[in-house]
Amino acid sequence: MAFTVYVLKDPVTDEVRYVGCTHQKLQQRLSTHVSLARAGKRDNSCYAWVRALDKRGLRPLIAEVSTHFMQHQAATAEVAAIAHYRTTTDLLNKADGGPGAAGVRRSKRTRKLMGDAKRGVPKTKEHRRKLAAANGGRPFKDNKGRVYQTLREAEEKLGINYQNIRRALIGNRPRAGGLSFRYLADVN
Repeated sequence: MAFTVYVLKDPVTDEVRYVGCTHQKLQQRLSTHVSLARAGKRDNSCYAWVRALDKRGLRPLIAEVSTHFMQHQAATAEVAAIAHYRTTTDLLNKADGGPGAAGVRRSKRTRKLMGDAKRGVPKTKEHRRKLAAANGGRPFKDNKGRVYQTLREAEEKLGINYQNIRRALIGNRPRAGGLSFRYLADVN
């Protein structure tokens, strides 16, 4: 299967407006862009631009930039093409290209909607451990020498509310459940 890095161009100015990557034939990919824009199923600047052209009876032009037989090579070429065209034109790409959405800056409204969707969903122990590590969670120990990676881990092992352990860690109270706690970085 071949992967093609392509550009969508303004049919009036011939200016490159969007860079993408597909395994479809280019005319098929263009038809997909147009049909999704018409259906209103995608709400981003590229599809808004395609809708605006469609209202004027126009379609974007599609052109091949490069073809690759390995997806990771095509993703790398897409990133390079986006970086190149951003220096010469006003691209509609929000992301830097490649797999995922690297470089995307979401609006406050979108971030709120995403947060609301996740709120109240129970997290697994593994998920909480990863969140703690990603948010700078620091290992700590109690005065008996037991080491904990997260507040929740200590709460589960000791039966002491994690908020009370946190207050003891940051110095707002001397102890929690009869134990004192210190971050490992502070002990050394």
